[in-house]
Amino acid sequence: MDCRTALASNHDELLKLYEEHTEDIEALRLTLSQRILPNIQEDGLLDSQAELARARNWLEDDVSTFKMFKRHKFTSPFALEAMRDTLLWRSEQLRSRPQPSPFPRGLLYCLRPPASDFLGQPVVIIRPSGLQGQALSTETLQGYLIHALEMLRQHLVQLNSTASARPQLQALVILDMTDISVRTVNVDLLSWYAREAMPRFPGMLAGVLVVNTGWAHSGAWSVLRHVLPDAALRRVFFLSRQQLHAVIQPSSLPKDYGGELPLLKETPDILDFPGSPDYTAVDTRPPSPPMMPVRPPPRLSPRSSYNPYWGYPVHSGNFQSTPGRRRKRDLVRTLALLWWERWRVRATAGLVVTFVAAVILVLRSRGRLGGLARMLRLARP
Repeated sequence: MDCRTALASNHDELLKLYEEHTEDIEALRLTLSQRILPNIQEDGLLDSQAELARARNWLEDDVSTFKMFKRHKFTSPFALEAMRDTLLWRSEQLRSRPQPSPFPRGLLYCLRPPASDFLGQPVVIIRPSGLQGQALSTETLQGYLIHALEMLRQHLVQLNSTASARPQLQALVILDMTDISVRTVNVDLLSWYAREAMPRFPGMLAGVLVVNTGWAHSGAWSVLRHVLPDAALRRVFFLSRQQLHAVIQPSSLPKDYGGELPLLKETPDILDFPGSPDYTAVDTRPPSPPMMPVRPPPRLSPRSSYNPYWGYPVHSGNFQSTPGRRRKRDLVRTLALLWWERWRVRATAGLVVTFVAAVILVLRSRGRLGGLARMLRLARP
């Protein structure tokens, strides 16, 4: 399957799933906003109004909620638990990491609308060669990635708030390997991204178009493709310039890639951070009305739809259940109650029949069954 066909197929499939689960997304968002977020506040895990506003802003993003829901196989309890953990992770990471300076020029670009691919998705260009000659620690790069992913998420929100057509759920990445050796790849950064960032920003990328590669890159990819999952393989494409133009029209590409837009070094980046001279991304959405916190009950039922740990009893104030063997006992108890509610009538009838059969067998073994029959005949009127 060629790149254009694969991207279109994945795009249509994702949009179909998004439209099918609109009601589920709304239910998840309400549960998080009205149940779990107030609970986190009670625990003192959001220290300031700014963190609370940032959390509410993320919860209002239906696209991010859908991606979390999809990542967890459309299972509400698992998605609720993952989103609660992500709320805390976002609060910790965006609070503990200092506001990074703008990206080194030449590393990362998100092209301004209306530049897009043939599906209308925004285009991000990554040039790892922009890091050459700069002594940046892995921790610093992690901070850059977290804030860049957050700015890209906000950019998608802004695009969807002004678009009248179907929403844009992902961005397309051009990975330019010019002057990059396989030996210079930061393996620690890639493993951190797969372990920490990807689960908190799932489904951000529709695909990665790798350009300007050499024989060394092709050799490394021939090894990696045997260990990467199929989902990743379906989204990575090595393209020539002509193939790139079939996916992204020259009118949406810089001159660096045979397009009609200005050179990248002359292009402002809309993913620059607040405080950067090039930062112009402004959220034009009207402010959301304040959400009235709804206090959860003192104890949630193990089978409550608001319980992120389905099957285990949860007390409000910590959303934690007792670990270890107690957790297994709670789950077994819940499953036993569900079985009894489903099969109570048949189970009762089966127990009665079994009891009567056992009595008959005991009496027959003791030779008293005939005497019991005579007594019953004499008792008749």
